[in-house]
Amino acid sequence: MSIIGPVVFLMLIGIMEFGLFFRDYVSTANAAGSGAQAGSVAGDRDEADLLIVREVQRSLGGVDRDLVQRVVIYNARDAATNLADAPAASAEANCRNGIAVADLCNVFDTSVILSDLTDPAFQTQFECGGADRSRHWCPADRDTGRENGTDLVGVLVVMNHNSITGIGPSNTVIMEDAVLQLEAQDFDDA
Repeated sequence: MSIIGPVVFLMLIGIMEFGLFFRDYVSTANAAGSGAQAGSVAGDRDEADLLIVREVQRSLGGVDRDLVQRVVIYNARDAATNLADAPAASAEANCRNGIAVADLCNVFDTSVILSDLTDPAFQTQFECGGADRSRHWCPADRDTGRENGTDLVGVLVVMNHNSITGIGPSNTVIMEDAVLQLEAQDFDDA
């Protein structure tokens, strides 16, 4: 009888740890999906990346933003593109690992996620010139025309999950991405 108590207690702690991991996983997936949706609607607007990162911030809900390592906004090229599964020696893997690549991805680190993105002084960092954060795959260069088909925007959210009970891995990295087609922005008057 005295062995049942510790076993039940250990099971409850394990259930709690799994619940916290699952919350972080669902929040990460939700943030990636919401960011991709915001990017799809924003299209080639100058502030597209800013809107995407704001939506990721909002979608994280009660999850501690300090746990987010980075948000990567990338040109998915086709619907099968998935940064989480990119081959190790590829440009896509560089994006996944936090290295921005010209004409492929923009990387926003923890400092951006923790920032007040409504501050006009900070918003200038999302422009497409010089050392700005959105210069690698500039929103203005994204194809939103109907004639050739529109680009696909992908959003990868990378977040740490730290075990609070010590049961299971002490630090797990969660990577979730979502890909959506940009909405066509040119309209015919016919």
